[in-house]
Amino acid sequence: MPEIEKQHGPNTSKNLKSLMPQVEELTETIASLDGSLTHLKRLSTVIKELQALMDTVADKSREGVVLFQDNRFVWVNKAACVISGYTFDEMLALSVADITLPGHRDKLIARINMVLAGDPIDTPQEWPVYRKDRLVRHVSIFSYRVIYREKPAIVSIFYDVTETKKILDESIMRAQILDSINDHVILVDMSGKIAYVNDAACESIGYLKDELMDSNVLDLIAPDLRKKFNIRMKQISEHKEARYKTILVRKDGSQIHMEVRARIIKQGGKEFALGIARENPENGFEAQQVNP
Repeated sequence: MPEIEKQHGPNTSKNLKSLMPQVEELTETIASLDGSLTHLKRLSTVIKELQALMDTVADKSREGVVLFQDNRFVWVNKAACVISGYTFDEMLALSVADITLPGHRDKLIARINMVLAGDPIDTPQEWPVYRKDRLVRHVSIFSYRVIYREKPAIVSIFYDVTETKKILDESIMRAQILDSINDHVILVDMSGKIAYVNDAACESIGYLKDELMDSNVLDLIAPDLRKKFNIRMKQISEHKEARYKTILVRKDGSQIHMEVRARIIKQGGKEFALGIARENPENGFEAQQVNP
């Protein structure tokens, strides 16, 4: 500092000394900004990596994932394209109404407005939609409100349930057919656990379906005849079909004489005995084997 004082005088030296705190503060600020810039660069890298990871996960998902805003698709994953039959670019050119059946559009728009208002679809709801080939597919959808580019939007996750619905509808139709006949229909596994029973059987023995499902048919057979059950199931399994007479005990304790025709059916790799029975007031319980 003496040399400065010689060249510029004592006032200059004093001015420089007074500026030192500001210089130090500026240096600290620059260092802080440099650190923040480094942090932002790292954060940007992490965000890009997370985005790539999310895109990878979304595209490997078997469920369709779509983001739509103002009633138009703004992003879809590969599964959504496969389910709908459209390409990515074709999907982005569509509105939600374009793939919705006319009779369901008003209801869907109302539901969308509810989600945008904050009411999520966190339990699956089934909707029929058009594929590109105009075939109708049934999808089960979850939807949630999000903010995308500072505006409300909806993320929907869905999966195709068309085949499952078809199987279920067929099962319901078959159950309705079985419930419409007067004969008793009981399906049991080889241990006697009841897998299905029709209305006629329930009404005859006085139980509700819920009371019989997953119970054992042995509980319905007269005690004196229960010891024959395993022998009879073995006969049915070996011969694939059998006729026999038995006695069932109603819920009120009274007995009902039945003539049963049973046969083996297979479902899901398991054997079941399907029994079709009707009332038979005659006594006699000799098993009659019937070869297939």
